[in-house]
Amino acid sequence: MSQPKHISEVLHQLVLNNPNDPYAQILRHCPFMQIELLKEGYMTLDELTPEEKERLSHYIDLEDLPND
Repeated sequence: MSQPKHISEVLHQLVLNNPNDPYAQILRHCPFMQIELLKEGYMTLDELTPEEKERLSHYIDLEDLPND
């Protein structure tokens, strides 16, 4: 039997491992997922629309994110 995983880990793996999955594509547009993917370096600011960047700037300082 496999070890239980927290739902956030399951969502994270879905988004990273299944880019063509329709649910993963929806999750990649959710602010909380975008923030975590940006922090971990799995997504770049270039992948976000101007509207998404504006929305995220209300929650985090985009300048503090890791650069490639």
